[in-house]
Amino acid sequence: MSYELTNAIRAAIDIGTNTAHLIVAEIDKKGKLVRVLKTRRHYIFLAEQGIQHIARAAEERLIYALRNFQSILSEFDGVIPRICATEALRKADNGQRIRQTILTDFGWTIEVISGMREAELIFTGVSAGVDMREGHYLVMDIGGGSVEFIGVVNGEKKFMYSFPIGIANLYNRFHQSEPISKSQVEAINQWLDLECAPMIDVLSLWDTRPTLVGCAGTFELLVHLSKKKPQDTFFEVPCDAFGKYAWDVIAMDLDQRKQFAQIPDERVVYVVVAFILIEYILSYMESSIFIVSKYALKEGILLY
Repeated sequence: MSYELTNAIRAAIDIGTNTAHLIVAEIDKKGKLVRVLKTRRHYIFLAEQGIQHIARAAEERLIYALRNFQSILSEFDGVIPRICATEALRKADNGQRIRQTILTDFGWTIEVISGMREAELIFTGVSAGVDMREGHYLVMDIGGGSVEFIGVVNGEKKFMYSFPIGIANLYNRFHQSEPISKSQVEAINQWLDLECAPMIDVLSLWDTRPTLVGCAGTFELLVHLSKKKPQDTFFEVPCDAFGKYAWDVIAMDLDQRKQFAQIPDERVVYVVVAFILIEYILSYMESSIFIVSKYALKEGILLY
């Protein structure tokens, strides 16, 4: 298949700790995303044995994903992807060697971005799909290694934070039994109190509590709680409906989650700590709904 368009075609790859994403899209002369042409996601779980070293099996999953992306990009003559990598390749002691392997094998240079740069790109991506020009918002992107937060007031960034509280980190550190125990949940919340304190202190000074805007990933599991239409770039989730659903899932053991049709196989391991994390952040919100953005980091890489 070939694409003959008057607007530019761009491609971006986001190499996260848990997933690798490809997006190919048509961009107009004003830099606006007009139409998504291709997307693909692979679960790579780079931190399954810890974030300090990427295991051989995880590296092979990454290479397999990139081979698949390369095949897709062959449909678009001359399109070279912009590639950004986040926490796992920031932290892993063999991250530089893996990037060199990819450069040698694919001819692709990977930009390892800082947490603050990641937050900037997330803001760019989310802003393309969610109108935040009026009101107070807290954008939250849940990764495997880190979680980024952007405070937004009337369309302007007021703060950005990147904390090492990603779901792979939470799982490896705290989720020690099936189902997770009450004491483990309490330990997660206590750790989040410490790690997120700088942001919580800032939010306490705001005269209006923000509305949460969650980005893709775990948040995508909540589409059944919304009235999302296929063309929507975001959807709203009632907080009370999420709370009931989340705590039902948190109470399940691994086998029960595997049998639960609403949770994809790739997410059954980390979904418990992810929901605990979302519930923790929602405790600082006052809105009856939160927003889930279809656009996130990969769109920001594409548009920045």
